[in-house]
Amino acid sequence: MEPIQAMLDQGLGPKQIWLNLMDDHDVSVSYTLLRHYVRYRFPQRYATQWQS
Repeated sequence: MEPIQAMLDQGLGPKQIWLNLMDDHDVSVSYTLLRHYVRYRFPQRYATQWQS
């Protein structure tokens, strides 16, 4: 989880993190699970912005 948290702190999104894990760290992880984890950790990034 530490590499994921470091990439989140850099502002990377789920797709960039997934690609980095697969290419640079040789870690196989489900993209869907990673996306849900990122949304859980940083819900404000993905909150719907309502316009009045």
